Amino acid sequence: MTGSSNSLLNEWISHLLTSSKIYDAIDKSLVGQGFDDEIFQLLKVGCHCVDSIPDRRPTMLQVYKDIRAMRERCGQVDDSEILVQHHEIYLHREDKD
Repeated sequence: MTGSSNSLLNEWISHLLTSSKIYDAIDKSLVGQGFDDEIFQLLKVGCHCVDSIPDRRPTMLQVYKDIRAMRERCGQVDDSEILVQHHEIYLHREDKD
């Protein structure tokens, strides 16, 4: 995705967030399944990641912390699956070197 595309996507999502039309950005099959708040929060994190001003974008550590905080609010605090996947990716990269 180009910088221009990122900017357009971010502008569109920001417009939807401020005009109460956020449901237009979400797959209709996901809406109303009891996770709307979490979907909105993830959408906001994604918008921050494609901010047109790079210095305003969060670090990957901040993205991880934001998503972890969302998981904690939902009662899902077990990161073991994420950590195992990260470890497997790291090992896979070492094998290639």
